Amino acid sequence: SRAVLAALAMAERVARFGTYQYGVGVTTGSSFCGVLGSRVRHEYVVLGDTVNMSARLMGFACTGRFDDALRQAGVAPPSVRVLC
Repeated sequence: SRAVLAALAMAERVARFGTYQYGVGVTTGSSFCGVLGSRVRHEYVVLGDTVNMSARLMGFACTGRFDDALRQAGVAPPSVRVLC
């Protein structure tokens, strides 16, 4: 529930700055986050099915294809508020 509240707070703050197109994807589950690579070349990454689902929801949030994204993931579209 804190993630949803954070998403709503972000949406309110972005709305103050004018017209911006953005999407928010919130899911729950396990993921890996940390530094990956060698001493010469490394980067901070976040990996996992949960991350992929959030990215997919975020990408579809403002396209009008939100229900399609959920169906592709095998999830029945619930009655939700889509943040755009």
